[in-house]
Amino acid sequence: MQTLYRSSFVSALIGACVLVAQPAFSEDADVYSRTGLYLGASILGSSYLTITDQLSKTTQNDLESDPTLGFDIYAGYRVHRFVALEAEFEMLPSSDIDLDREGTLAELETITGALNAKIFLPLGRFQPFIKAGVGVANVDQKPAQEIEVKNSGTDVIGRFGGGADFYITKNVVAHFMVEYTLPGGHLDNYDYISYGTGLQYRF
Repeated sequence: MQTLYRSSFVSALIGACVLVAQPAFSEDADVYSRTGLYLGASILGSSYLTITDQLSKTTQNDLESDPTLGFDIYAGYRVHRFVALEAEFEMLPSSDIDLDREGTLAELETITGALNAKIFLPLGRFQPFIKAGVGVANVDQKPAQEIEVKNSGTDVIGRFGGGADFYITKNVVAHFMVEYTLPGGHLDNYDYISYGTGLQYRF
């Protein structure tokens, strides 16, 4: 009988602890999906898609584009636990388009600015998201050999992607993402995929 009383007491104590802890767990989850300002930066890799094929046809040679190392910085505001709006600046300083066994044919530099919307799935510390945005890109194609340079300049872009945030603390967030950038107008051959990881600070 004494053992039964002890078991009942322990069970009641555990139940009381769970009931007391529930508001704390809910509060922690709400902290990670709270509204407010954030700043972040990422290290990026990227790969151009269409321009390599276009130059291959122009020169009648097999070309390949080297992966590009770049970065982005961004500032945003979480307007709702599911939604954030942000401004993003991205720079891909140099990507070589190589002619097989004959060196670099051209170099590309791309700078973009975009306004994005993000939709989150708030799962506590781990929060997957999708994003879409519009903006402007400037592409500078520098010939490393004697070829005709086309399509350098500035035009509008669309941007689509996804990724996830992971809250290290309630203020410091690690993230990874993959994005597809599609320039319009006369830059429509300079579409690229970028992927990267970085840190964000939430105020």
